[in-house]
Amino acid sequence: MSLLLGTVIAGCAGTPRTGSVPSTIRIDPASLASAPAIHPDAQWRVRIPIGTTPPADHICHLCDQYAVIEIRSPETWRAFCNQTGLNCPEGAPDFDDGIIVGLVAGVGEPADGAWPTAISEVRLQDDGAAWLRSQFRTGLYRPLLVDAYCNLIYTKGLKKVILVEINRRAYLTAH
Repeated sequence: MSLLLGTVIAGCAGTPRTGSVPSTIRIDPASLASAPAIHPDAQWRVRIPIGTTPPADHICHLCDQYAVIEIRSPETWRAFCNQTGLNCPEGAPDFDDGIIVGLVAGVGEPADGAWPTAISEVRLQDDGAAWLRSQFRTGLYRPLLVDAYCNLIYTKGLKKVILVEINRRAYLTAH
């Protein structure tokens, strides 16, 4: 956790599409590390069509291969479902009580055809800030430009993702 020793972190390189978001956030590494792991209230997997930007209220590009998206309203959720072909359940999740977070992975095509990513854990602080842990399946990948993979979760109480860990590689996303 030495990566988090600086307690004031500049915001993500991505920009919010709606609303005002502070440019800095206070991160308490001990609180984040000791926050209980919780199970998401809902999960989905979908492919993002190549050459499109998913409808989202905030997109944070972690690196060339990964991005985190936040969906904060029923309107954005419907637009996301329409663009991706995701069969959204009747009625949107309660966005007053939580948000939908997606990990988008543009990693090529796995040779075995298996889904390459999984959100393995969410740690949630009392203020709604979260640490998202994900696993990327190692193996043989065809370096093709194909639809990106997206794992989505909805968790009550989740307000923002401040840290994403993919196979023990950590990305700060504070915004």
